[in-house]
Amino acid sequence: MIRTRNGSGSAVLRDASTKFKRSYDRLIRTAETCGVFTSREAGRCTAVLEKSLTQKRASDIICSASSLADRITKAMGKSAVSTTGPERRELEVLFEISKMIQWTKDPEETFKTLLVLIKEAIPYQNATLFLMDGREKQLKVAMTHGDSVDLIPEIRFDHGLGFSGWVAKEKKPVLLKDLRAEREDHVSDISSFLSVPLIVQSELIGVINLSHTKPGAFDDDDLRLLTLISGQAGSAIHKHLLYKEMEMMAITDPLTGLYNRRHFLEKLAGEVLRGGRYGLQFSLAMMDIDHFKRFNDACGHCVGDAILKDFGALLKNRARGSDVAARYGGEEFVLLLPCTGRASALAAAERMRSVIEAHQFPRRKRLTVSMGVATFPHHATDHLELLARADEALYAAKRLGRNRVLSFDSSKAN
Repeated sequence: MIRTRNGSGSAVLRDASTKFKRSYDRLIRTAETCGVFTSREAGRCTAVLEKSLTQKRASDIICSASSLADRITKAMGKSAVSTTGPERRELEVLFEISKMIQWTKDPEETFKTLLVLIKEAIPYQNATLFLMDGREKQLKVAMTHGDSVDLIPEIRFDHGLGFSGWVAKEKKPVLLKDLRAEREDHVSDISSFLSVPLIVQSELIGVINLSHTKPGAFDDDDLRLLTLISGQAGSAIHKHLLYKEMEMMAITDPLTGLYNRRHFLEKLAGEVLRGGRYGLQFSLAMMDIDHFKRFNDACGHCVGDAILKDFGALLKNRARGSDVAARYGGEEFVLLLPCTGRASALAAAERMRSVIEAHQFPRRKRLTVSMGVATFPHHATDHLELLARADEALYAAKRLGRNRVLSFDSSKAN
């Protein structure tokens, strides 16, 4: 029943590699601007970067990138030793961030370390790191030091609520030295506020907000330094985004954003072991979009992809938080329903079928699905056997006219 899949992961890899190149290009240019590299040394590092991206495997790209980061780290370390005054403070912070890029693999640890390093260079009371959600195109809090900080949180801009949303929209840093003097109706404890966008090339990836209750806590030098730090911090953040995208590519379907077949089978096998050990029941609902080939043939694969993507989003949004939704292949999808018996599974599947039937897909298309349900351990005690029973019930639903839900035992009677 598996058909040729719409969508491909290669585009995701190319996009991740492009973002990665941009971040390291910025890091090399920053090192050259600070005098860490000569023009010739910067050119050599750029050549290493270009060569790393010719590798075919993501692991080889990351290995080459680690070597490049090590080279930059050593250069910045030597430069920091021979520098004094404010410039030394800047180079020390940049040096520590470059080490963080190379060695820190946990995203939360990276974000936390970044805010700590910023505080050493620019004393603040509260800081918030916002990162752009790639799917929703909205800023979301990734890490805070102290309390979460923002201004005008009641106003929404293109990329989110508050002043951070405005900074993200305009891609411009903002320094407010004395909010109490500027606003008589000021009720917040914030007197000094500093906000800088995180930008790699022209792409916005986040915003950093700093605040202090003391007026004049931040000055123009702090603004310049935070802007410099944010440019390099983009490299660290992009590194983790690259790792995250590679990990997600391994377990998700790139078109729909749902789990892929391989990861779903692992989840299902684990649920069988858990159910057998603790005497728990669970159900599996397999569904197939009725007459999907007609949509592809009549409207083209671009429309077909748009429909599948919307279908995946609908499935994810309407499934319960504990359910596991996956694209099994082509226009076939599966739902794992933990701690759910036969009757409850049939009711949940019927609700999903009704939601899909009522939904308007791209190009105002209407779809229906046929669904088959099998329950552990009543219908099968092995994950592959359970899949086969759900698939058999699905085929029975199609034979009976489609757009319906059948359990395995009911399908045997038909």
